[in-house]
Amino acid sequence: MGLYREHPDLFELAKAYEKYDEETGERYTWSQRESLDELIARAAEISERPRKKEASNWTDLIAEEEGDGCPYCFK
Repeated sequence: MGLYREHPDLFELAKAYEKYDEETGERYTWSQRESLDELIARAAEISERPRKKEASNWTDLIAEEEGDGCPYCFK
């Protein structure tokens, strides 16, 4: 969502990399669960979620997420 809001030109470029292979049915997206178009379609839902406290630096962010894993990584 930050890329969409702050750098719409780069967001559009990222969308151009997403593909759907009609032959195999495979989707190639940035997220395992949804395309960037699908992400934007539910932007209102995302913005209504309660936010975690803002981390002051990467060390705080890692410490806050420890145990849950990286918020940007897939399990």
